[in-house]
Amino acid sequence: MNINVFILGAGASNDYGFPTARELIFDIYESPILLKSQNTNPKLYSGLNISAEEFEEFRLRLHQSPSQSVDIFLENNEKYENVGKCAIASQLIACELKDSLMFRTKTNYRWYEYLFNKIGTTLNEFKDNYQNFAFITFNYDRSLEYYLYYQLNMAYNIPLPTSAAMIRSMKIIHVYGSLGEPKFLSENGRDYLPEISIETIRNATENIQILKSNTKETDKFQEAHLVIGSAKRLVFLGFSFGRENVRRLMPIFDSEYHYPFTIGTGYGMEQAEVINAKSLFDSKFNIIITNYKILELLRNEPLFD
Repeated sequence: MNINVFILGAGASNDYGFPTARELIFDIYESPILLKSQNTNPKLYSGLNISAEEFEEFRLRLHQSPSQSVDIFLENNEKYENVGKCAIASQLIACELKDSLMFRTKTNYRWYEYLFNKIGTTLNEFKDNYQNFAFITFNYDRSLEYYLYYQLNMAYNIPLPTSAAMIRSMKIIHVYGSLGEPKFLSENGRDYLPEISIETIRNATENIQILKSNTKETDKFQEAHLVIGSAKRLVFLGFSFGRENVRRLMPIFDSEYHYPFTIGTGYGMEQAEVINAKSLFDSKFNIIITNYKILELLRNEPLFD
């Protein structure tokens, strides 16, 4: 019961150049990377087994629908799954900019930097603490693992293979899959680059999971349940508290389960929305949903003893 478990929604990656769930819908409609890439690579659509007509129909229907995310739209519109996953992959791969990931400002932290220093300000301290942190992410992007990988090398001057070994031993669970394994973790993985091609999009779509509402537990959610079962704290960051996501995430615990301190960001949520979000959890969790942004929550709540 010593693990701090951070549960990440789309808002958690927004600081690092990735769109929120709502922004992604509009990005696909208003500035589709897939369409721009097809104009420079006419074989792109055929290589991805999609057509121009199919993509136009998909992005128009997505934009006009009331769906709160592309994923929810695809859960309910199975015929668009392939073209939808290609659209998601191309938009997010284009956001994989190392400069956006690594830049620092003179006056303010961003939350990865703040958290990194809370895990450890020396290599020995980091080694002592890092396995007490776990991350369950609903996001496809790999910004967190790449940030940690690069910064372990930059901060402590350790070889990149050593940095990779430390990241491999951390719990970073992408419950809906990812844009592909990082290159530093797999020979068949992909670097953190905005490279749009048939190969990079296809690789990403093979790793993205769109689950239907009646889908049984996946291996990734089962792994997440085990991590939650050993949590000292559950911290929701940039999470929208969607009903289906909470249902899949939170298992039914037995009577001996020790309910951890549970808190989350709810910046911009109205009072009724907070009440509804809390109602999705077992009352024994007694979740606190604050009006903090992510960095404000990390700085104002006692999460790092």
